[in-house]
Amino acid sequence: MVLNIETAEDIQRVQEAILNNEDFELGEVKPIHFKLKLDGGRFQDYDPRFIDKFVAKTILSQQANYEKFLKEIEKQYNVKISDEAKLLKFELEKGSLDLLTDLLGLMEVFKSMESIHQLYAVLGIAGGWFSYMGFGKYLEHKKAELETKSKEVANRLSGEEQERYLDTINKTVEAMKEISKDVTLQKAINKPKQDIAAMLEDGEVLIINDDTQHKITKDKVDEFEVVPPVVDDIEEEVEDIFTISNYYFRSKEKYFKLDGIPVNANSLPMPAAKRMKIITKAEAQQPVKLKLKIIKDGLTEKIKEVYILDYIEN
Repeated sequence: MVLNIETAEDIQRVQEAILNNEDFELGEVKPIHFKLKLDGGRFQDYDPRFIDKFVAKTILSQQANYEKFLKEIEKQYNVKISDEAKLLKFELEKGSLDLLTDLLGLMEVFKSMESIHQLYAVLGIAGGWFSYMGFGKYLEHKKAELETKSKEVANRLSGEEQERYLDTINKTVEAMKEISKDVTLQKAINKPKQDIAAMLEDGEVLIINDDTQHKITKDKVDEFEVVPPVVDDIEEEVEDIFTISNYYFRSKEKYFKLDGIPVNANSLPMPAAKRMKIITKAEAQQPVKLKLKIIKDGLTEKIKEVYILDYIEN
């Protein structure tokens, strides 16, 4: 089966094919039409011969954030998108204000994906651009869909086929987790919608790609605020040789300063006798072998806390 990507709806279709374990190959990939429709109030019977500051701001916001959106994808997936493909050229239509353009950059991105799980993830990112929802909520929806559907399909499979499918899904889940941490991507997708919503007046709506069931109004501004991802801290235990540059015998936590570790190490988990041995080594400027528990921020992976669990005699 050959699946083409020519419309925003095709993005969803290819994702469904991946989730359903369908045998397909990606066929023709064309620039995807992107339409912003502003209706009601000032946009009723809008004359496109005149460009006011609202239209100018809308176009500039779309362009600036589309470039950020594509640059982030370039960085995350090691692809190259031409400068020409990043350029939006809007056409204004009479009636309510319709702004139409083709997203050339997405075409180049889809063609560059080398694996199924990457393709699913990038299709998900692209779907966020077309969605009426804030990117955080949209990703929650896609992750729930991924988890539910993949369980149903996996239960119907067996043997090597099930193993291959689950491997793809596990890699896809990890890719989606990484996307959810990307604040730059979230800002690029949310900002142009938020900018328009903030400029709307009573009775005015934004409709994306003719999705008339979901209209963005001025009271939706807060839905496009950036939501910092909630990520669990990372805990790891390490054994290594350290040099102690200082110790704080008056501190409640019995802190040691270890060279190469940016935060003080709490030695309370360790018996006092072993702590004294470390102090003796430190005063003699001798390295020590320690077992540490290191806690890192789950998002930035910066070290937050360090605990000395044990002093290991040589």
